[in-house]
Amino acid sequence: LAKAPVKGWIAPEQVEAKVKAMHLFGAPASGRRVTAEMTLSPAYAAFEQYADYRFRITNSLSDSSTEELAESQTDDNGETSLDLRLDRYAASTYRLSLLARVFEAEGGRNVAAQAAQLVSSLDYLVGAKTDGDLGFVQRNAGRSVNLIAIDANAKKIAVGNLKAAIIERRY
Repeated sequence: LAKAPVKGWIAPEQVEAKVKAMHLFGAPASGRRVTAEMTLSPAYAAFEQYADYRFRITNSLSDSSTEELAESQTDDNGETSLDLRLDRYAASTYRLSLLARVFEAEGGRNVAAQAAQLVSSLDYLVGAKTDGDLGFVQRNAGRSVNLIAIDANAKKIAVGNLKAAIIERRY
């Protein structure tokens, strides 16, 4: 789905869905029927290097959806590209899962491969790490929150003009 391994997320316009089919001994499997299924799911952003941080995504899809993609055929190199038409979801953040099947020349047997990737048009995400539970804070107890912003490569970046709101509920 991406040209190189991705630690964070990729923009919808950067997603490339390519299938490459090879025979057991390495020759291209040309002229093979390819079917694919795309699933878009609400995103949950978690990054290994920031395991203690919670990242809130405000433009995530609300529901999952699955779509059968147009059938295609591999070329002489055993390759085909799939049109995902992700421009329909350009302003959203979601987990893209793709399941592709390549069929034998005769018959219904196939091999399948699956890939998944976080996709977002956002330039950065803000994560929060707290020193305790914020669900209930005892009177006169202190809590601290460490905020970071990361870019699409999951690297910390400086972001200006952010606003914070403290929400307090009294019972």
